[in-house]
Amino acid sequence: KYTFKNNIITFTIVAPKDSLYENGIYKIRIEIPNDYPFKSPSVGFLTTIFHPNIDEHSGSICLDVLNQEWSPMYSLLNIYEIFLPQLLMYPNPNDPLNEHAAYLMKNNLFNDTESAFKLKKNFHLYNAVFLFNIITRKFLVSIFTNLTLLMLKLRLPIKWVLKNTIYKHFCGGINLSECNKIINNMYELKVHSILDYSVEGLINESSFNKSCNKKINIINSVSKNSAIPFAVFKPTSIGRYELFKSVSLGIELSKDQLDEWSRVVERFHKICKHAMKMKIKILIDAEEFEVQKAIDDLSIEMMKNYNKEKVIVYNTIQFYRWDRLAYLNKLFSIEIDRSFKFGFKLVRGAYMEKERDFAKINDYKSPICSTKNETDKNFDNGIDLMFSNIKNLSFFVATHNEKSNYKVLDLMKNNNLKNNTDKIWFGQLYGMSDNITFNLAKNGYNVAKILPFGPVENLVPYLIRRAQENSSFEGQSSRELSLLKKELIRRGS
Repeated sequence: KYTFKNNIITFTIVAPKDSLYENGIYKIRIEIPNDYPFKSPSVGFLTTIFHPNIDEHSGSICLDVLNQEWSPMYSLLNIYEIFLPQLLMYPNPNDPLNEHAAYLMKNNLFNDTESAFKLKKNFHLYNAVFLFNIITRKFLVSIFTNLTLLMLKLRLPIKWVLKNTIYKHFCGGINLSECNKIINNMYELKVHSILDYSVEGLINESSFNKSCNKKINIINSVSKNSAIPFAVFKPTSIGRYELFKSVSLGIELSKDQLDEWSRVVERFHKICKHAMKMKIKILIDAEEFEVQKAIDDLSIEMMKNYNKEKVIVYNTIQFYRWDRLAYLNKLFSIEIDRSFKFGFKLVRGAYMEKERDFAKINDYKSPICSTKNETDKNFDNGIDLMFSNIKNLSFFVATHNEKSNYKVLDLMKNNNLKNNTDKIWFGQLYGMSDNITFNLAKNGYNVAKILPFGPVENLVPYLIRRAQENSSFEGQSSRELSLLKKELIRRGS
């Protein structure tokens, strides 16, 4: 089927069998110039695709036969039957429009799908293909988000649907025992786990104390398991969000609020001190812009207390914030006390759409980089900064961006750091970028999967962020799909 209007044809094609894009359905736009066939038509993809010769944003194509080598002998039928199928069948990384895609195609470490999906049976791969096909579409993610929240509010039976679909893909289980099989299977392939008991929206002292004790119990449990070298906690799971906001803004606190804040600080110390005692590293999650300053300040206080001999405490730096490089440079310049070591977890960030909405509603400049390219540049500059100060810090690079991971590998080599140095850890979320995780582990690097667990209803905000993240960065999701399909082809399935 096709449509033709104002010299523009739109139609769909199916990617050829045995290609990286096999069974993919793509909408194509062809604009026919007035002097056709003496001038080539303008051809572009309307469907987002991660391909070295197709611009990820505009959909324009880099193909000689549609540019300088066009001939009046060619027809629209040639474009449909020959040129486009060949473009999908034989990507050319040496003449790229999408340099990231070309870079990844040339660097083969993360292309080994056999190692990446060794733990996945065929039906797991098909389920993942189905899931990523859905969450790459923003309108479906929006429907999913609103419908899920509504059904939970009305107490309709949706938990079992979530648990057997998106929850099963991105989460380890309801409790520790449900996670054990996943943890053990991954560790056999040298992939560590980081258990993340995700609880959001707590509001009272009783729930904060309970959550703090839960973190202590997790530290106790993982200290006996070499497969789990880190623990993690979300600051607003042990203190009230609005209190963190007030402290971040420098608002004068009442006596009751000061007492409440002292209990938050006490819980931070309790968790970090116990982590040091049990020799477990602790990752402190980053949160929204309006509460992050208080978290940053507390994290540095924890480092000064518990990172004296080795790095125990890691603060999370979100590089989709344009101010983070300046923050780190200032930190390195003013914290000249070398009696402690820095620990950082590097991420791009997971609250992008929410942060922009907050800034617009509250009439302040958005803290988020204006483009993905700016975020990528910020992140990679952050990596350079880590290596410039590597003698006095350790860091955990948590990214699904393959180019950024390659950058770290190159800098490790340039700095004569061994693959398994404890100064540098890699990490990806469970359910994403297995091609990075398992191939790093195979080559002797320290790498871990961040494995959220807990009741389904507690993890709904986390699952919604994962869906929104994948719909916002379509190139990454397209990459996931292409690797899943590549492995299914390799298996002959």
